[in-house]
Amino acid sequence: MTSKPSETRVFRFGEYQSRLRDSPDRIGFVNSPDGARLLKQELETALLGRGIRLLSLDVFDTVLLRRPICELSRFLEFAGAHAAILGEYEGQPIERVDVLAARLAAARAAHATGPRAGTTREGHYDDIVKAMTSGLGIQPNRELEGQIAEAEIALEADLFTVPNGPLIDAIPAIVDEGLKVILFSDMYLHSHNIERLMELHGLETADLEIHTSSDRSVAKRNGSAFDWMQNLVGLNPAECLHIGDNPRSDFSIPIDAGWRARLWPISDADAKTIAQDHAATVDRLDSMGFAIPAGWANLEVVP
Repeated sequence: MTSKPSETRVFRFGEYQSRLRDSPDRIGFVNSPDGARLLKQELETALLGRGIRLLSLDVFDTVLLRRPICELSRFLEFAGAHAAILGEYEGQPIERVDVLAARLAAARAAHATGPRAGTTREGHYDDIVKAMTSGLGIQPNRELEGQIAEAEIALEADLFTVPNGPLIDAIPAIVDEGLKVILFSDMYLHSHNIERLMELHGLETADLEIHTSSDRSVAKRNGSAFDWMQNLVGLNPAECLHIGDNPRSDFSIPIDAGWRARLWPISDADAKTIAQDHAATVDRLDSMGFAIPAGWANLEVVP
């Protein structure tokens, strides 16, 4: 676990957090009877008798668990699906490495010029798709953008994410106890994209309130999302609890904002697998003659 000296925290993990960190199969553990039992105890410890009235949950690696596959690999898979759609639209083959290059360039531009989310900027998925197609010399349109988005979300559901069943099952009972539950993700995807992803997993979304940094122009990573959420429901920071996997944006920052927070880390085994997958993907792209953009060649995974 890494942190800047001024942000050093001592994590006193309970049994659930320790099992998450140490499990050789984090997704299997989370969705096992033992994992469900320990999650119930974890939520009771975090919520009961503490005056909590708002529960904020991170989305990816908390509500929806990511398989241990690196982001560059995901983007390469997306590029293959997008190349097929764009090739059919144009009536000629399009190489997926060209789509990948256009996607990474579009994402970089969107994050550099997108609307401010607190003190930082956030790229919007719709803008990324438009810039990606334009970068390939293809005039974007709403129907084409919709096909690209649907293909990407379908891959997220089929290959890259697994629902945290015990947590999702616990949400209705938490709401029945009078707590407000909000799902918040620092993410270029929009809330309707995440809703669609959950629907593809067969999850009911009608009673879930989902927000993303790209929609709300606030972010967890700079603390503005926590101010925004507590003001949205009219609560004091001490009445709010956030749970997520990132030691900084899901733990240190909400605590500094006066919130309570619980860190549910990814496992050491998953962090190692993701790093290995990233290295293999970089080698694979290099063998295809693809120039890895600056910032993508190296990867640090913080368990």
